[in-house]
Amino acid sequence: MSLSILSILIMFFLAGPGCRTEAPVPPSSPPATTPVMEEDAPAGTDSIQTEGLRHPDPEIDAFLVKIEERGRAVDGLRGVIVYRKDEALLNRRELRTGTFAYQSRDDTDPERLAVLFDQLIVNKVRRQRQREYLFDGTWLTEIDHDRKQIIRRQLAPDGEVIGTVGPGRPIPLLTGHTRQDLLGRYDITTYDPAEHEWTATDADVRGLRLKPRAGTPEAGELTSIDVVFDSGTLIPVTVVETSQNGDQKLVRLNDVTVNPDLDDEMKQKLRSGVPDPLPEGWKLHVEPLVTTPTGAPG
Repeated sequence: MSLSILSILIMFFLAGPGCRTEAPVPPSSPPATTPVMEEDAPAGTDSIQTEGLRHPDPEIDAFLVKIEERGRAVDGLRGVIVYRKDEALLNRRELRTGTFAYQSRDDTDPERLAVLFDQLIVNKVRRQRQREYLFDGTWLTEIDHDRKQIIRRQLAPDGEVIGTVGPGRPIPLLTGHTRQDLLGRYDITTYDPAEHEWTATDADVRGLRLKPRAGTPEAGELTSIDVVFDSGTLIPVTVVETSQNGDQKLVRLNDVTVNPDLDDEMKQKLRSGVPDPLPEGWKLHVEPLVTTPTGAPG
């Protein structure tokens, strides 16, 4: 199961200045209908880089700045997650519920994410299915309690963290991207939460719609990413990711705590991912990163 929608949700919220080593992807030329342009910086944004790309709508530009500022004050998140996947061709709906925990990166450690699902509902049939997904920037660990199986997939070379985007990446992170990076990758407009039953609410929220620009890795896969934020806390509460084939991935976050005190068990999950020692009867499967030597065919 892809965790891309959850990652987009959380990492968009934490879209502050990045510490990653890879060079940013150059922004593509903006479409003529919704140009990205330079204009005076919104008031009170001295700590945000204001040169370069700015949104032509001052309200949207100022909101992107607020999100970037807010992300700087967040060391971690914890809460309840509801994840839904709608497959248009098969007319199949899958829904998982559980909890999540996130720790932001610092000078020595990469960001870490744990998603712990406990229930699976497929076409209204409920099953108890305990499955965990743990990510530490280099390794994605899937723990299937029903099958007593742990799968670890290496997504980046040892000592490095995964790139923020790329075809086939199970977690295309947006972390480390500034407001300007997002404007370069996406055509960003206002989104009305009433457009979709998943995002409709009476709460005080604000929505943004992100459409991948031509030439970006997401353009061939996604139609749009709709993110709805709590207007007061600037924490994202719902997201709808729509694919070119009509499939949708949807996330809802509830009871979110900012900068929570994590218990020792959760800290251990975020730190290592794999129980040590391995419980009796469990199997561990490791998939190291396959690299292609320079000059060899891919």
